[in-house]
Amino acid sequence: MSQNTEARSFIQRVQGLLKGAGVSLDDVLQPSLDDEADLRKLFATDRQNPRLNDKHVSLVNIFDTPEYIKTVRARVVKGEEDLTAKYVMPLSETERKKEGKLCMVPNLEEFKKNWSVFTEGSLSQLSDWSNVVAAGGSVLACLSPLPEPAKASKRSIRKYYHSMAYPITSDVDIFLYGMTPEQARCQLFL
Repeated sequence: MSQNTEARSFIQRVQGLLKGAGVSLDDVLQPSLDDEADLRKLFATDRQNPRLNDKHVSLVNIFDTPEYIKTVRARVVKGEEDLTAKYVMPLSETERKKEGKLCMVPNLEEFKKNWSVFTEGSLSQLSDWSNVVAAGGSVLACLSPLPEPAKASKRSIRKYYHSMAYPITSDVDIFLYGMTPEQARCQLFL
């Protein structure tokens, strides 16, 4: 998937940010949030609108972006009072992501490796992902960079996912779209 107009515009806005901790993303995100609201209105009121013909409208191919898109831009916390006043669920200093570190895996291959371990290979026989979307926490877990000790082996990745990071809540949300119930059965059970 190549980057569409909305994605290129978003990437350019991020590229224009100043470097360093404490830089607000609000001005970068707001045009995309406004565009999403417009798309939702079109979807509800004008399904034939040409903008909706692009099934990737407003999506960013994160694996085809410069590294600065995948980099943490840390918020600056000016003390305990600032932390509790502005954040609903504040993280300790050790849990907060560090400025300039990668906020996601660097490439699709690492995501696929993490996905295979996280899902225990349960979806490995699904060769055609047309009309299938995986979403939610399982995808986010596999996109997130692993701590160094967890990268040692598949066993250590598995232990991290299922015993440490997501011991109770590890599920996979799969959505099928644009097909009849019979087509869906064939898709999943081929």
